[in-house]
Amino acid sequence: MVKILIDRYGLSPQQATDFDGLFSARSLQKGGRFHEAGKVCDQVGYLEEGILKCIYVRGEQEVVDEFVFPGSLVTCYHSFITNTPSRKAIVAISGSQLRIAKKKDIETLAAKHSFVERLSRRITEEHFLVVHDKLESLRLEDATTRYLNLLQKAPERVLLLPQYELASYLNVNPETLSRIRKKLATQNAFS
Repeated sequence: MVKILIDRYGLSPQQATDFDGLFSARSLQKGGRFHEAGKVCDQVGYLEEGILKCIYVRGEQEVVDEFVFPGSLVTCYHSFITNTPSRKAIVAISGSQLRIAKKKDIETLAAKHSFVERLSRRITEEHFLVVHDKLESLRLEDATTRYLNLLQKAPERVLLLPQYELASYLNVNPETLSRIRKKLATQNAFS
């Protein structure tokens, strides 16, 4: 994580080491929860291995909001910022390795070092752009385009996702996703 803090966020090696020191290792088995819906999210995680899904539950149905792949930070941002219970849960799709920091520890470090505020702003800006792009995609692109865009981001990982969860994320039913995949396979066969 230190390398990412330096390369992506421009922290000095000492700043990156100080921030990284807030995190401790945690393993999740498939189905394990990083965060439970209905609770305040007071932690942020860095996913080292595995895949997580952020979900809402509507009745008996899970609605997949996003997938989290290795090299990403994860939290329920609204709950983390507002200190209110989240409607979202974060669940491991596969066995996963994370590094986790508590909000109170981040705030303590931020009170001593201004770089934490800059880092927080950069992470918030990144999150805003991801949410913006997803909303824009849902409004302006068809399901095939959304699927292809997701494939471009993490092709080998997308193919590991259960079809019903991927369909939920794309906001289509599993049968529609199956038709999309079949159509794309046919097009590729004749390309």
